[in-house]
Amino acid sequence: MTEFKRTITIQDKEHFDAAMEFSRVNCDAGGRGLRNCLEQLLLRGYDADELVLRKDSVPNSFDFAMRRNGGLVFNGGIICHGQGVETFSMELCPAQGVHFSIHT
Repeated sequence: MTEFKRTITIQDKEHFDAAMEFSRVNCDAGGRGLRNCLEQLLLRGYDADELVLRKDSVPNSFDFAMRRNGGLVFNGGIICHGQGVETFSMELCPAQGVHFSIHT
């Protein structure tokens, strides 16, 4: 079995810290928080060695790129839903309340 060492590159640390705190206060207890989404991306075994996070236009949200040796494996967004603002993304099975989800 091949083991990949994955790193996270955060392009806006202030936004990341604020979103992590927002998530901790509002939705981590139900397993619907930002930490859960990050763990899913890092632990699923995608053929990537880096997760790059950038601030998204939706509050507390990110766009991301999974990279391997600098090349793109896939990309998407970690979107915070339920804040009462337009997210410009769709959920097939929307959850109630504030929650984060991965969109690709």
